[in-house]
Amino acid sequence: MNPTTLSLFKSTPGAMSCAEGLALSRLTASAPTGIYIESGSHSGKSTVAIASALHRGCELHMIDPDFKRPTSAILGDLQSVSESTFIFHIAPSVEALPRIAGDFAFVFLDSGDHSYELCRAECDIVAPRMVKGGIIAFHDFRSQFIGVERCYNELLATGAFEEVVIPWKDIEAEVVAGDLEAGNDTYHHTELANPMFLGALRRK
Repeated sequence: MNPTTLSLFKSTPGAMSCAEGLALSRLTASAPTGIYIESGSHSGKSTVAIASALHRGCELHMIDPDFKRPTSAILGDLQSVSESTFIFHIAPSVEALPRIAGDFAFVFLDSGDHSYELCRAECDIVAPRMVKGGIIAFHDFRSQFIGVERCYNELLATGAFEEVVIPWKDIEAEVVAGDLEAGNDTYHHTELANPMFLGALRRK
């Protein structure tokens, strides 16, 4: 994210650290061209990180049953950082995901109560539709929401996915050196300087 986009990210409400935002942006950039999905968009904070790295011509589908900001305001923010196509789905993820046509290049899961049951249901829908090289990213991974990590491990155990190694030490060093987290107080675990609860799998 460039400084202007990072400032927009930090000013947008939502539970995500700058370290996680940088990692999410870089995961997005490493995914193939195609259909991108964010499940659990909330106010559009993580959406800014994703949009900052979208390939030209991609579609980003944003899913949430209750967006916390007007979708027009979120759309204005996204159009300031990307020329991609943005589509809102105001519905639960398990209802919206099957309605999206085509195969998926990137899916970010950050929905609802982060329960195992919800995350598993989402994975069952999206995993068979991931293109080769496509990425499924999980927020609240290796946190108090243990069901998310369980879903991650179950997908990995199928043999159809491989882990994406996120260079957390390098990202943390970048965040600390630039004092990037300053002013970004809208994230889980405020007792931590740089929360890093993000994991990702790539379709083989």
